[in-house]
Amino acid sequence: MHMRPKIKICGIKTKEEVMMLNNYPIDYIGFIFAKSKRQVTLNQAMMLRKLVRSDIKVVGVFVDEAPQKIDQIADSCRLDIVQLHGHEDDVYCSQMKVPKWKSIGVKDASSLQQIGAYQHIDGILLDTYQKGVSGGTGKTFRWDLVKDLAKQHFVILAGGLNPDNITSAIKAVKPHVLDVNSGVETNLIKDEQKIRALFHAIDAYDMGKEERS
Repeated sequence: MHMRPKIKICGIKTKEEVMMLNNYPIDYIGFIFAKSKRQVTLNQAMMLRKLVRSDIKVVGVFVDEAPQKIDQIADSCRLDIVQLHGHEDDVYCSQMKVPKWKSIGVKDASSLQQIGAYQHIDGILLDTYQKGVSGGTGKTFRWDLVKDLAKQHFVILAGGLNPDNITSAIKAVKPHVLDVNSGVETNLIKDEQKIRALFHAIDAYDMGKEERS
């Protein structure tokens, strides 16, 4: 049975972006609390959170932040999930109440060995490895390295996804969630034309799947 992956749009920073995304079949949106070009403050996130459509889950992105602080922010902003992009280990993950996704930067097959060390997480986010950079690279990685991972784990696929490669990503990895950020932006702002193109590509792929089956 082909399962359509859920869609996460990350790096949301304005009211306009939230209102626009509310009109699309999006499952998750992400606020980046870590230092980033798309960083939001606690106050901004609290304000934006109130505008998010009620069935969309909200994810907060952090890098090596104190677990207690993450729990506080998760409470204040009613975060459904936190996404950890730093050097957080399993002990660290076990200290937080909120559900968590741990990011793994995929450089080669050996990058995946660290997954086994995590018992206290709810999902593995696969992103492109770039030295000294925590996510948001805008580049893809070798999907063939992770093609069977989604059979054993809840997999979120990130790294350079856009309307042109999204169906190849679904075919190659069969992830549970597709995490898109810069691939649907123009000048760091979410671009409705690109969002529309993303869903158009996924819908066309789904239709094709049904016709082929």
